[in-house]
Amino acid sequence: MYKCLISVLFLLSTLPCSANTISINDADWPPYFFKGESYQPIGFAKEILSICIPKTGYEAKFNYFPIKRMRYFIEKGDLDVHIYSYKPSREEFLIYAKEPIFKSSYRPFVHRKTPFTIQQLRDFDGLRIGHLQGLKYSESYYNYLNTQSNNKNVRTVPSNVALLSLLLDQKVDVFVNTVDTVMWLATTLGERHQIKMLDYDIQTKDYFVTVSKKSAAISNKRQFLNIMDSCIAELKSSGRYLVIKKGYGLE
Repeated sequence: MYKCLISVLFLLSTLPCSANTISINDADWPPYFFKGESYQPIGFAKEILSICIPKTGYEAKFNYFPIKRMRYFIEKGDLDVHIYSYKPSREEFLIYAKEPIFKSSYRPFVHRKTPFTIQQLRDFDGLRIGHLQGLKYSESYYNYLNTQSNNKNVRTVPSNVALLSLLLDQKVDVFVNTVDTVMWLATTLGERHQIKMLDYDIQTKDYFVTVSKKSAAISNKRQFLNIMDSCIAELKSSGRYLVIKKGYGLE
C-alpha cells in the first residue's frame, strides 16, 4: 500500500515514498536520535533501526517531529514506528516488540553550585523547574508537574538544548531528563563540569520498537516486530550492539 501523507499544522506535506517505505520519527533525543542533522552522528537507536529494518523487507524514512506532534501522528498511523517504554495505556495505539533496544533512566539535574538534594517528589516544591514540552517522564513525576501547571516556577521549553541552557544560566534550579541525553549534550557543549546529576531515580525503564496499530504501511505488524526482535538479539549476542553502544559513550 502507498502511504506518505502526513499532516503538519493542518497542511498536508507529501513525503517521497514507495510501497515498502515506513515512516519513523527521527526524534530530538541524543544520543539515540539527532533529528537527522547532518553535523551530528546517526544516533544509537537510529543506527540499530537502520541495520534491522531492511531485514523486514521495508525501507525506513526518518522524519523529525516534536514530541506532541509525533504522538498525534503515531496514534493516527501517519507515523508507523517509534521507540517507547512500556505503559499499559499505550497499548491502545501501539504494538510492542519484546527485545529491548536500550534502557534509559530519568534523573534530576542541577547546577554544580546547588546545595540541595532531592530524595522525594515533594523536595521539588518551591524550586524553579525546567520542563521539556511534551515529555511525560514517569506517571508520578508528570502528575506532580501537572499540579504545578499554574506555578510560575515551571519553565517549559521546546528542546533539550534549551532545557540545559536554562540550568547553565541558573534560570531554573532543576530539570528532569534522561541521563544519557543530558550527559551527551553537556559533554558536547563542554559544560559537563557545570552540572550535577542527583541520585533520585524518577524512572528507569527498557525501551522497545513499537508499531502504530493504525499503520497502513506495515501489513503484518507482529511479524515485523518479531524480525526486529531477532535482529536486535543477534546484534547483542554477536557483540556488534556493544561496539555501536560504546561509540556513543553509553555504558
